[in-house]
Amino acid sequence: MGGGIHGRRAHRSCPPKPGFGPLKLDTMQVYVEPKAMWKQIYNETWRIERDFFYDPHYHGLDLGQVKKKYAPIWRALLRAATHSISFRCTGEMTVGPCSSAAARN
Repeated sequence: MGGGIHGRRAHRSCPPKPGFGPLKLDTMQVYVEPKAMWKQIYNETWRIERDFFYDPHYHGLDLGQVKKKYAPIWRALLRAATHSISFRCTGEMTVGPCSSAAARN
């Protein structure tokens, strides 16, 4: 056996096989659209609360209304502030570690 990783030769005529060989991270490029990413974070926050909150009636809170309430604020934020506003949004549910006095004001 000769050359290559694990004694195998890489042939350009064969398509690459997933899981074969190391990833070349030094040449990898990632393209991110910040506004699209932040929108996804916002929507994912509400999806997770909707799908996994222990009270199916969300303590009487209309999640859709609260999501609409915070949407304009969320769009204006920088990425660094997404955690803070996420905390305030879910804080409206007034549940232990999720609640905050600011969310109730």
